[in-house]
Amino acid sequence: MSFSSLMTSGLIALNKKNHAQGNAIFNTLQQFSSAVGTALAGTLIAISQNVQSLRKPIATSIGARWTFIVLFILLICSLIIRLIFVPKYKDANKN
Repeated sequence: MSFSSLMTSGLIALNKKNHAQGNAIFNTLQQFSSAVGTALAGTLIAISQNVQSLRKPIATSIGARWTFIVLFILLICSLIIRLIFVPKYKDANKN
């Protein structure tokens, strides 16, 4: 949900001649991170479903819960990293 505002903020920091390259980088990173997130979610659910003592619907529910928790923790970690390590930008379009 916040990717479009992040993309806008990131593109503001670039010169106008570099907007196309910045847009391409953001789109590539969005596709890559979506693929990684989907693979992680699928892996966690599959691991949960392989528990022999649980029925499949219950194991899927537990796997989905663990997936939500892990992805939420990754979200919090990425926000903390952003707040600590990413400096505020200067607008490259201003003189």
